[in-house]
Amino acid sequence: KILTRFFFIMGLLTQASLALAFTTQDGVQAAREGRFHDAQEIWEEVGDAAALRNLAGLHISGVLGEADLETAVGYLSSAADMCDAQAMLSLGHVYANGMGAEQDNALAESWFARAADLEIPEGQFMFARSVLERNRTDDEAQIAPTVLFSRIFFPCIWNSCRSISAALR
Repeated sequence: KILTRFFFIMGLLTQASLALAFTTQDGVQAAREGRFHDAQEIWEEVGDAAALRNLAGLHISGVLGEADLETAVGYLSSAADMCDAQAMLSLGHVYANGMGAEQDNALAESWFARAADLEIPEGQFMFARSVLERNRTDDEAQIAPTVLFSRIFFPCIWNSCRSISAALR
């Protein structure tokens, strides 16, 4: 009898803990309702890449108080560590524009390239654009338009262009 009661109680506790588990979408709903601090708590508990991106957005927008770009960059970095392409793209913009971090065009280009590798069209465009804007006179600047065109329209050519670009560095 004692064992039966134990398993019954454990089952109830498991069901209760599952009922209390939040999802990223629960945070989105809270934010839509203007409950930004609730959204923050939910996303901190969830901790997946989408939640971390959303937390970065809260800190960038300043809806929790003052805008905190450094904290936002930390959340984006954590999401990028989880191979989140949108976070990689956002970090590219952060470093390209010096928002919440020191401007670093090489690091920005690196993040854009990572997003491009994960099939994000804006990452592909920004990577090719950053190559063009470097004011380089070597062969890499010559192939940048090909990189952009091929990445978007002919993915099989993209791999060849990335290889050439890497060899030229």
